[in-house]
Amino acid sequence: MSAAASSGDKSSSPSLTIPVVAGLAVGIVLIFLLSVAVEQAPQVSAEMTAAGKVVCLPHKKSLLGEGVPETDECRGGFLRIDNGKYYALHVEDDDQKYYWIFSTNQSNELINVTGTIRPALGTDHYERYDIAGVIDNISSVGAADGHISIYEVAYAYDKQLSSILDKIHAKTGGGYSMGVDKECSGSSNNGSGSSNPCIRITLEKDDPELRKQIPNQLEGFMVDVQILNR
Repeated sequence: MSAAASSGDKSSSPSLTIPVVAGLAVGIVLIFLLSVAVEQAPQVSAEMTAAGKVVCLPHKKSLLGEGVPETDECRGGFLRIDNGKYYALHVEDDDQKYYWIFSTNQSNELINVTGTIRPALGTDHYERYDIAGVIDNISSVGAADGHISIYEVAYAYDKQLSSILDKIHAKTGGGYSMGVDKECSGSSNNGSGSSNPCIRITLEKDDPELRKQIPNQLEGFMVDVQILNR
């Protein structure tokens, strides 16, 4: 009788059934996947302002050998002067007012950029570049010395000047070029620095009447017109 009672007690003790074990396993898997997703989610920093220069982003080490880039292309990015690290610049299409920053590439122009920093994503196509992150959600771009940048001015007035130059081209058949020249004698740069940058326009052929429509100065910067064939 005592043996039967003992046997009965053992049969009634609680045990984990197969459905319970399976449920626990699913739960553990879900917790693991959630933790991985959290780790992989972009960690976005608070908005910050950084000073730096627009330069060609460095390529990661290539299979071709030390110091040999996979391509010779230059993708403009941001080199922060406070930590010496490189960042990609993500400018939204609806923020075209900030596109002028890319025209400062390799110009040594010191720029302040305000935005947030996040890791590079696979969809950004920055895999080949050795960068510390991406400056995103850009809300402000300007010259670090507080003055307006000549590159910003040239970008803002590009359509106006191009319209005049297109008319000269249509009438004379001559080509033209336009860009920022960092060393222009007799130009004004709002009193900042020792160099005298200007917006340089070169005409292959001239039309004096149409040329009069080109302003001599824009935002304090001289517009210098040179004519190749008078």
